[in-house]
Amino acid sequence: MLSHSARSTKPLGRRSRCIPKLVYSAYSPGAAMQTRVQKWGNSLGVRIPRGLAEEVGLGAGTEVSLTAKDGELVVKPALPARLILSDLLSGVSESNIHSFVDTGSAVGAEIF
Repeated sequence: MLSHSARSTKPLGRRSRCIPKLVYSAYSPGAAMQTRVQKWGNSLGVRIPRGLAEEVGLGAGTEVSLTAKDGELVVKPALPARLILSDLLSGVSESNIHSFVDTGSAVGAEIF
C-alpha cells in the first residue's frame, strides 16, 4: 500500500510544498519506449532505462555523442579518439623537440 505522501495530490501542511510523483518505466529489448524531457538546471535531460542502457553499453559517466539527423535526436556512445602515430609526430619539429636525456645505466631488469 502506498503511503499518504505517495498518494497525495495536495501539499501536506506548511512543511511540504512539493507533490511527490511515482515514476515507473519498463523496457523490453527491441521495443520503443516513451519518456519525457525534463529541465535540469539550464539544460534538458532524458532518463534512460537500465535495460536500454545495458543493451547499447551505456553506464553512469559514459561519454556520448549527440547528433540531429532528419529531425531526430541520435544519442550514441562516444567512440574513443583513434590516435595515429604519423598525426602525433606531425607536430614535432626541430624547434620543439626535447634534448637527449641520459637516464644512466640499467639497475634492474630494464631492456635497452
